Amino acid sequence: MTVRLRENGFVALGRGSDPDIITASAKAYINGLNRLEYLKAHPVKASQTF
Repeated sequence: MTVRLRENGFVALGRGSDPDIITASAKAYINGLNRLEYLKAHPVKASQTF
């Protein structure tokens, strides 16, 4: 299961796996929330191209 979360311009993908679809969805959502929090604390700066 994969989910995409977006907040204030940040986008994070969460992944979860389980035989039960509800559990897999919950794991993916929690994984996405954790990734989103990490991105907010460590923003990726855009690189400059010349």
